[in-house]
Amino acid sequence: LSLASTIGATLARGRGEELIADALQAIRVTMARGSAEDRAALLRGLQDFGAGVAQFDDQKLASAKEALTRSASDLPLVANPLRFSARFYLAVNEYYFDASRGLVLLDALLAEIPAGRYPALTGRICWIAGSIDKVQGRVQSSVHRYERAAASLRQSGGKSAAAFADGMNFAFLYDRE
Repeated sequence: LSLASTIGATLARGRGEELIADALQAIRVTMARGSAEDRAALLRGLQDFGAGVAQFDDQKLASAKEALTRSASDLPLVANPLRFSARFYLAVNEYYFDASRGLVLLDALLAEIPAGRYPALTGRICWIAGSIDKVQGRVQSSVHRYERAAASLRQSGGKSAAAFADGMNFAFLYDRE
């Protein structure tokens, strides 16, 4: 955990990105003071999260959904913020099948994330939500979401991280003229 802690601390100091640091702190607390059930939930949640993300990346959406659903159920038991990331992947999975329902899940997740603490995740949520709004013809909402995505991604990873969201917003506005 020491290398991960160094990375988490560096991201927290340099970019205000607290997700890794908070996840590691939740692991430490659970391992030091949690019950056997808490430690089991942590282990299951982390294993399912890793498996679910790998399956999602391989476009194995049904098995990804199963693993991520279990992760999103176990990680809140030990206050691990990776639960938010698991729910993000679940919302995107839902978006692939039902964009309106995916948007509802993304908005609910965004409302629950501690403000300003996880800018990379916030940026990803706003980017996908902006894309949904764009496709569904909600121009102002899409522009607002892309702007928030760019600002959050810029905070977490600099100009290059925000370039895609900036480009999406520009392309959208340019296409309308």
